[in-house]
Amino acid sequence: MHGVNLGGWFIPERWMTPALFNGIDAIDSMTLLATDEGKRRYLHHIHEFIDDKDIEFLSQNGVRILRVPVGWWMVNDQDEDEEVAQACITRLDWLFDFAEQKNLLILLDYHAARGSQNGKDHSGAVGLIQWKQYRAKNLFYLKYFAKRYSVSPALWGVELINEPVVKRQFWFLFRYYRAAKKQLRNVLSSDVRIVIHDGFMPLLFSHITPWRSQTVLDLHLYEIAVKKNESVDAYFDRRDARYRRWIHVLRHFQPVIVGEWSGVIPETFLRDISENERRKLINENISRQKSIYQEADASIFWSFKAADQMMWNFETSLRRK
Repeated sequence: MHGVNLGGWFIPERWMTPALFNGIDAIDSMTLLATDEGKRRYLHHIHEFIDDKDIEFLSQNGVRILRVPVGWWMVNDQDEDEEVAQACITRLDWLFDFAEQKNLLILLDYHAARGSQNGKDHSGAVGLIQWKQYRAKNLFYLKYFAKRYSVSPALWGVELINEPVVKRQFWFLFRYYRAAKKQLRNVLSSDVRIVIHDGFMPLLFSHITPWRSQTVLDLHLYEIAVKKNESVDAYFDRRDARYRRWIHVLRHFQPVIVGEWSGVIPETFLRDISENERRKLINENISRQKSIYQEADASIFWSFKAADQMMWNFETSLRRK
């Protein structure tokens, strides 16, 4: 299945939605929501960034699955902002209803854990990696999302956490995965997938987890390292062989998806070329990857919309192809 991430919607990132942060001393979702103006913009943003026309466009252009990043502040808990949580859940309810009408599937991705699982802006809190302190809370938030949408025929799967840091916290992460899987299996039907991210260590998570046949492994493939004096064709061939090998090997152990990939090409290959050559190169990059990912259960492009007009942006890359 081909899919698209709805990144930058509930979890804004400055590089994806710079206008949302303009003139505000904020670097992530938490600092944005900490200001009155930031909160006002955020509430407007979640209603306008993705709308009916967008979902229609996706359903008419071969998209089958939507990966939807969600954050802990979207749950109406006693410690959270009730207005923000209610607005977010209302929009997520709308998406599920519309997806059912359009026969689209949704992978709910717990993208931003309370305390942050990696300290990146897409976790909602730059610089922090303190989610260990909120283990019970994060399991509660995750179960809330799963239970709320468990009866929807649009729910394809639930991803337990996005891109967690593995170094020095592997066993914590392993126990979190095990506890989360157990809790979610109590509320989800057997045909709803439970998805784990590999922490960019696919062989480790594919071989160590004893319940690998019962989970889907999520790979995020962003290879942009270039060898010295390497041509663009040699780069494509080397990268593609590596991607193909990963998927071919891992799918023998458990179902595999490519939950994030993009049209991004190392900048060294884009210098001193025309706009038309640039577009052709990006289109070739996207086509080559789509061919490789046919072996995976799903491939999901990052992202539907972004300030970048092509390499990260599904909408404009499709319109300009």
